[in-house]
Amino acid sequence: MQPGTEVRLCESCHGILVEAESRWQHPAWVLEKFPQRHCETPTPGRLAKAREVRAGWGSDVRKDDFFHIRELEDYLVDPDATIHVGTDGSYRHVDGPDIRQRPICWGFLASNGLYGLGAARMPHRMIGQRVLQAELRPIWWSLRRLVRTHYVRILSDSQDALDVVEQWRAGSEQMPPGYTLERAGERKATMLQLAQLVAENASRISVEKVRGHTGHPLNEGADALAKIARMWATGRLVKAEAHADARRVARAQLTRYRENYGRPASAVRLSADN
Repeated sequence: MQPGTEVRLCESCHGILVEAESRWQHPAWVLEKFPQRHCETPTPGRLAKAREVRAGWGSDVRKDDFFHIRELEDYLVDPDATIHVGTDGSYRHVDGPDIRQRPICWGFLASNGLYGLGAARMPHRMIGQRVLQAELRPIWWSLRRLVRTHYVRILSDSQDALDVVEQWRAGSEQMPPGYTLERAGERKATMLQLAQLVAENASRISVEKVRGHTGHPLNEGADALAKIARMWATGRLVKAEAHADARRVARAQLTRYRENYGRPASAVRLSADN
């Protein structure tokens, strides 16, 4: 890009946009670098920051204290297929003032090769059902990456989390019990953002209860990723080890998924009517 070019973030997918031929477009190098993430109808938003211009991508949300999302490019599937996403959360209460020992941890593994894990340290003033919050967090991070360009089917062993998602699909903004919305500055609470994202894309989201620890590759992968996140957040793994372990888990479980399930039978194509 030429110096002085105006660069904005897309409000739909958060990729950078430049104006060309009287319309806003994703630069060609961004389309090549992030083939699964860009949207088809870019909407210019705020001006991009310098680091976002360099990266080709930006975000209006705060990442967790420990955060890692990647793609296995050789596992990409039909871009019009429904993406199945196994999600899992992990929270273990530990007495004492050290919030480093009680992070809310999560992991997700998607059938198109996308996977993620992370952990958020919650101070005492942040109350509520932390187990449920842990189960909802991977749904948030996976939907942010997938739902604007794909139909998404969420697979979880937490009926409580799926019930909350179904309420949000119906338009409710009711938060999990005890979850507070007050945040520093003007930042919107994560679960409120998730509720709004689900409501806005209700027709693209479906949910499915899976039994935990019964061998479903996406569920088992998500569970393993959440455990890696906990080890990383509590100092038992360093960053490089956590990232390497996560990649190995994602590849192994996706290989099992393809061998046992193949392409999801419920694949649905997006159309202009949806």
